[in-house]
Amino acid sequence: TQSTWGYRTSKMKKPIYVEKNLGELRFRELSFGMHKKRINNIQEIKKEHFAPRTDLLISTIQDSKLRSHKFSLTVRESNINDYNAKVLRKLTEISDGKLSYYGAAFKDATGFFAKSLNFEARKKESERIERENLALAKRLLQKQSEFSKKTMDEDFLRISKYKSQILK
Repeated sequence: TQSTWGYRTSKMKKPIYVEKNLGELRFRELSFGMHKKRINNIQEIKKEHFAPRTDLLISTIQDSKLRSHKFSLTVRESNINDYNAKVLRKLTEISDGKLSYYGAAFKDATGFFAKSLNFEARKKESERIERENLALAKRLLQKQSEFSKKTMDEDFLRISKYKSQILK
């Protein structure tokens, strides 16, 4: 086999490499240049192709998280409101005497009220419980909720801004 590299020394005894086949050297340089251009083009195409998709994907994920968070808050608020309405309805029924055990005494044909010996004590206890329930209902209606949608939204926005700063 014939080597394409020649070897000679100069006056100072340093080796100097000389190409014997300049056509092959030029072909290798052109092939290497074309190869580098093709790789650079492929990398640019990948950047252009995948960069917008990742940004779009991240934004859609963030939007879906925000929508699901808003939905969970509305569900939570509606559950709290339903429960509060149920408690208020029960308390008003109790105050109206509908659910009171002693709201109406039973009369027989002679007009006699059937009472047990402990009737008065149980009646007083029932009235005390009803007064306490009314007081509880008044406190519930007067007191503001500890959960505020406005503060929850502000906290969520603040946390999401912090997350976006961390992701950058």
